Amino acid sequence: MLTCVRVDPGMALISPDKDQLVIFACFSIAWLMALLQKGAFSFQGVGVRFYGRERIDDGYIATKWLTAGFPLLPIRSYVVAHTIHGASRGEFEYQENAMQPVEGYFHWPQILRTGLISYATISWCLGCLWLMFNSGCR
Repeated sequence: MLTCVRVDPGMALISPDKDQLVIFACFSIAWLMALLQKGAFSFQGVGVRFYGRERIDDGYIATKWLTAGFPLLPIRSYVVAHTIHGASRGEFEYQENAMQPVEGYFHWPQILRTGLISYATISWCLGCLWLMFNSGCR
């Protein structure tokens, strides 16, 4: 394992066997909290944001996503009638909407479009990092 600081492998705070369980539990708790949150709040790109804006007769359809710089997990799609309150000040963003959940929980065309763009960008960035560290230039 590559680290900047040499440490004894037995000094891990969390057992390497339980890392994936802890990550899954953290994402599950964050997803549930975001589902219960009425609006969307993010600080420096980490939190909950609305993505997509497909116009319909009653307003538009937007999907609430759990984000960490990029949309990571979709939470739920909504029909947004109008924005009640919104604020954006560089490092934080808050938005509260008059909205109703869409039938079927998710608006799949929007989820697939946002997910494809997000995950393709993440994959490209990770691929560039992998090439940089494995190019043999040391």
